[in-house]
Amino acid sequence: MRTQTQALPLSLTSHKTYLWAALFVAGNIALPQLCHTVGLGGQAFLPILFFTLIAAARYGVVCGLVTAVASPLVNHLMFGMPDAGMLALTVAKSVALALVIGLAVQKTGKLTLTAGVAGIAAYQIVGIALVAATTGTLATAWSAALLSWPAMAIQVIAILVLLQLPNRK
Repeated sequence: MRTQTQALPLSLTSHKTYLWAALFVAGNIALPQLCHTVGLGGQAFLPILFFTLIAAARYGVVCGLVTAVASPLVNHLMFGMPDAGMLALTVAKSVALALVIGLAVQKTGKLTLTAGVAGIAAYQIVGIALVAATTGTLATAWSAALLSWPAMAIQVIAILVLLQLPNRK
């Protein structure tokens, strides 16, 4: 099993960045709708982060950040989810995920399992800190993070699948 794969970082001025980001945002709109339809959405599966992870892992920090910010905002405007109270938290977690994975990919030119897991840990840390700050209790924040273990497992599996993609330029 491969432990790293070549990334294809895109720049802020490349039209491909926005084309790929639009496709990933569409995925981040469709997947949560599908998950919520069958009762698998929300905190446990965090489907709105799935394509953000892929965008940052495969195409770098710029594509990841565009996807990270646009996905929750478009979802909120179209479907009211995440609700207004959770929108800032969702954007912050999404940005943390895209930043950590995207910057690692941009710096090394490769996706590694370590970078992927670091991104997942980063959004959980940001989430715990923000929930603790807003609720005033670390126990509430910690329980919210523990509830999302299925999402983290799926995200690690997604990284492992991405690592098996063929290297190409």
